[in-house]
Amino acid sequence: MLTVQPTTALAQNTTYTVTIDGEDRAGNPLKGTRVFSFTTSGPTPDTVPPTVLSTSPNQASIGNARTALLEVVFSEPMNKTSVQTAFAITAPAGFNGGSFAWNEAGTVMTYTPSSQFTYGTDVSWQVSTNAKDAAGNSLSDAMTRSFRVVRQGLLIIKFDPYTSGSVGAPEYFRQTHLYNVEYLGDNSANSAFRLFVGFKLNELPSDLSRITQATLRWWVTFQLGNPYSKLGQLILEPVNVGEQLETAGADDPPNPALIEDYHSAPLSTGINVLSNAVGAPGTLDVTSWVAKDWSDRATRNGRTQYRFRFTQGSNNDGTDDRLVSDVGAHPTLAELQVVYEYP
Repeated sequence: MLTVQPTTALAQNTTYTVTIDGEDRAGNPLKGTRVFSFTTSGPTPDTVPPTVLSTSPNQASIGNARTALLEVVFSEPMNKTSVQTAFAITAPAGFNGGSFAWNEAGTVMTYTPSSQFTYGTDVSWQVSTNAKDAAGNSLSDAMTRSFRVVRQGLLIIKFDPYTSGSVGAPEYFRQTHLYNVEYLGDNSANSAFRLFVGFKLNELPSDLSRITQATLRWWVTFQLGNPYSKLGQLILEPVNVGEQLETAGADDPPNPALIEDYHSAPLSTGINVLSNAVGAPGTLDVTSWVAKDWSDRATRNGRTQYRFRFTQGSNNDGTDDRLVSDVGAHPTLAELQVVYEYP
């Protein structure tokens, strides 16, 4: 009896053929069956093709971030090189130079594009059947997906005359809601004027996803005296004066509601305003305030409102030190430019 012991373990699920040749001690050759085969046992070979379980972004989804990552979840561990070769962004051009990442199990591939997508772009991407699993089985069906990147809009909102205009103390006089001539600073009677500007946000689309930039523009027609040097720092701060600044005639007793508006507490810390160029709009970044008011629009009644004031209301020197906005020269007292994203 002859026993053969292989030097290494035989492969699983493999058929081996053994051929025997030889002679007995008298030199007679071996007769009969000299070739036989056997098959080793082991797990059943993987012949099942992989499939795609899910993708991100979702098929035909809209409003995706410009920095969206593309993710594919497979049904089993994959041959990473084959999948990465089979992957492509087919439209727009120029985004296939990004990087790949995988989970430890080799079932989830994430692709980071080489740069941000342009606003409103329709993106198409695919994984072809050249993608294989770890056993070498090709993807059952080619995967094609598309999605749309978030769009960008711009809206210029004119000031709301009912919540805009100047109010002077201690008289607290405000005769009309019409924009005519507005002041900021003090006058020869030592009245301290504050300027309010308000905007309605209801023109913005209700489905916008994010406000990315909000710029307040305010026009000054001319300057009397030296308010910037005499009255301290000019400050812009967010306030809440409700549906309107109340009115009060010159001969009327002070209106408590208007006094409350004049002294209303700021909603957050104000920002310093540099000297405004007469004849050109001063521009101020109010993005965070507008975004906050938009998110709270139900309680803010769809409004965002601001107040300009010098830290020293009046220096009581009996001279005019004020900024003047005149409708005859500048029909618009102020405007709000809002840049936003929407699906």
